[in-house]
Amino acid sequence: MPNNFHCPSHVLLRETIYENPCYNKKLAHTVRENPVFSKERYYELFYGKVSYIDIWETIYLQPLTGVNAILEWVKGTALVPIKASISIDEFNEFIMIYNAKLKKA
Repeated sequence: MPNNFHCPSHVLLRETIYENPCYNKKLAHTVRENPVFSKERYYELFYGKVSYIDIWETIYLQPLTGVNAILEWVKGTALVPIKASISIDEFNEFIMIYNAKLKKA
């Protein structure tokens, strides 16, 4: 399961939604804080219910190249429900604000 909801790409996305009342109202339903439990929590959930537990975590380093590479990556994932929830003009404005935050980070 992807566990990157603590990364700047996702933190800044939520921040962009929360700080603007218009976006907050229209996009609050798209926010995913972190649907993945910690390794320890998964262990607690399964301990005693299965005969064997093998829990591990891997971080994949994905080199991204090009202008606005992180933004382009997120357009295919976390931004999909956002784009579907607002007009194209609102989405373009959202992208401009969000991308400025990404560049600063």
